[in-house]
Amino acid sequence: MFTQSPGYSEGINLALDANDRRAASRGMLGSGNTIADTTKLATDYASQKFGDYRGGLAPYLTQGTAAAGGIGNLYSDLGKQINANYTGQGGALNANYTGQGDLAYKTQSGIGDATAAADLNKYNVSQNSFNALMSGAKLASAFI
Repeated sequence: MFTQSPGYSEGINLALDANDRRAASRGMLGSGNTIADTTKLATDYASQKFGDYRGGLAPYLTQGTAAAGGIGNLYSDLGKQINANYTGQGGALNANYTGQGDLAYKTQSGIGDATAAADLNKYNVSQNSFNALMSGAKLASAFI
């Protein structure tokens, strides 16, 4: 705590002693004004010393804020790089670079299209067989 700082106790004691000597020389040592003056003197002294103490800590306090800002910038840049990797935007490779996210989308879309085409092909084969059967029946009925 700042009251334990070197020189604090000596400084406050010297100031209070000087205040008491001044009041005693006027014969006002026990008056209410002397008590008020002593209180004000001690409060002002503590306020000044706290300001000095805080000023001495200021360089160390701003380093934490600067470090936090640097970490924030680091994570922001990391997010931008991850985004560029997944979307293919801003990549360092070339203009034709496709990101991982786009490749994954295209791969899954291709698999879905191929699966749908295979399933539809079964119905197309069945329809072609049915049409061939019906054409054969129609041809046979033309000869009857």
